[in-house]
Order: sequence, then structure tokens, then C-alpha cells
Amino acid sequence: MLILAFMLKLNREWEKAHINIWAVVNTSEEQRLLYQGIEDSLSEARIPAKVHIILKNDERFPVILRRESTGADIVSLGLKVTREEEEENHTSKIEEMSSVAKTVVFVQNNSVREAMPILLHAR
Repeated sequence: MLILAFMLKLNREWEKAHINIWAVVNTSEEQRLLYQGIEDSLSEARIPAKVHIILKNDERFPVILRRESTGADIVSLGLKVTREEEEENHTSKIEEMSSVAKTVVFVQNNSVREAMPILLHAR
């Protein structure tokens, strides 16, 4: 998703856009580790982006997503693998999240364990 955002910025219409990476985690330790991992990846790839790691604090993900995505032109969301019999539940979550921005891009993300975090947020 990061490369997709970077490639989008290569287009003259998007060159002034800012890449913001947002993730939602459950613990301070996850927050620290994920922040450092993303910062390291950005440094290696030489892609300028701002990282925001938010503690969930019993708040529903769609509420966080809507609040943090206000004003975004494009929001990319990682999707976890859907197992059999989870299809209807995931479909309703996707429908709820697809209304948070002008454009929402869903990308298969096999590393997501429990939730669908905000992984990329371009403004």
C-alpha cells in the first residue's frame, strides 16, 4: 500500500499530497514496535510519510477510521484473509468502512491478525 501511495504521488495531480500511515493497536508495546518498524521501512524505501499509531482504548475501529480519515482524498485499508463463514460479517464491515472518504481502496493484507487497521491515509 505504501508503494501504491508513492506511485500515486508521481502523478502531477497528486505530487503535493502527503502520505500518512495510520495504524490502530491494542497495547503501548505494539504501538512502539509498529511505529519503529514502519519508520525503518520508510527510511529504507526513502519514502516521505508521517506515521500515526493509535491505541484502540476500547473504541470501535470504524469510529477511529471515520475520525482520522476526515478530509482524506484517498484511504487505503488492509484486509485480513476472510475464512469460510465470515463472508457476511466482513462484507458488512467493508460496506461500513467504504463510506469514510471520497475514495477507499481495499488491499489484501495477510499480516493483519485481529483487526483491519488504518494503514495508509493520504491527504
